[in-house]
Amino acid sequence: MFSGCTNVLHLFMVSSNIRILPEDLFNNLTNMVQLDLSGNIISILPGKIFSGLSQLNSLNLSSNNIETLYPDTFSTLTSLTYLSLSYNQMRKPHGLLLANLTSLEFLDLSYNSIDNLTDTLFCCVPKLEYLYVSEKESICFCILFYVFPPTSNSRRITALPSQVDCG
Repeated sequence: MFSGCTNVLHLFMVSSNIRILPEDLFNNLTNMVQLDLSGNIISILPGKIFSGLSQLNSLNLSSNNIETLYPDTFSTLTSLTYLSLSYNQMRKPHGLLLANLTSLEFLDLSYNSIDNLTDTLFCCVPKLEYLYVSEKESICFCILFYVFPPTSNSRRITALPSQVDCG
């Protein structure tokens, strides 16, 4: 679909009723830095969907129907600094979902149905400064202290859940 479009830097496919994305859709967009797929009806992303986007630094997948993401979905996005997964249907993000996202600074997980975050989810995101979760989430506050220790001045969590369960 995008063959010969190597100079595309920004692609906005917002509220386009997209349900399914072919695995090789973005392979030729090697210089793209921003991709916005928000407001669609995507429920599944192929595991290698973003493999050709090594320059991508902003990815918005908010307001879709994403329930599950494969552990390697974002594994090649080493330049990614902004990732929004808000307003989806995720319950338990895989522990390796953010592996290799060493440049990630902003992560929005708000307004999902997350009930479990593991410490391994945040083990490989040393530059993460902003983590957004919503009151709808019932996640263990202990994990958030692992990611954002109280001694850290620059890193912060916003919209902490009022109900926390560390059981």
